[in-house]
Amino acid sequence: MTIICYRDGVIAADTLVSDANDQKYVGQTSKIKRTIDGRLVGAAGDLLDVQRFLRWTDDSGPYCLLNEVPDFVAALAAIEVVSTPELYVWYGGERVDVSRSPFLATGDGSLAGLGAMAAGSSATEAVAIACRYVPSCGGPVEELRIDDEQIC
Repeated sequence: MTIICYRDGVIAADTLVSDANDQKYVGQTSKIKRTIDGRLVGAAGDLLDVQRFLRWTDDSGPYCLLNEVPDFVAALAAIEVVSTPELYVWYGGERVDVSRSPFLATGDGSLAGLGAMAAGSSATEAVAIACRYVPSCGGPVEELRIDDEQIC
């Protein structure tokens, strides 16, 4: 249903939306965004939870833990990039510092993405590779860079 990768200041994701059983291609949506304070976030999971998470990251400000974490956050996996060395993942509703990681991936295509990046691919290339080989990943690839302001 999703592949989100991070490497070298870039977060990239597929845009495929499928039904609950991964049986049908339903449409496309963005799964990554730049928050109003400049962080990059991307989430994998149920579409409604992903969209709620992306909105919540703007509402909660740069220190999400200062605010109560909504229940829906426990049902998804996410990557949060605060700056080039400052990285977090969200699993089970918890924010975990993974700043020592050279690259990250989450979602159904994460194993393909991690393998691609371990072999030298960029985050964007890794998402494209996962889209080619993981049936539940697809659609156009989007990327955001920590140092610019546009979705490519």
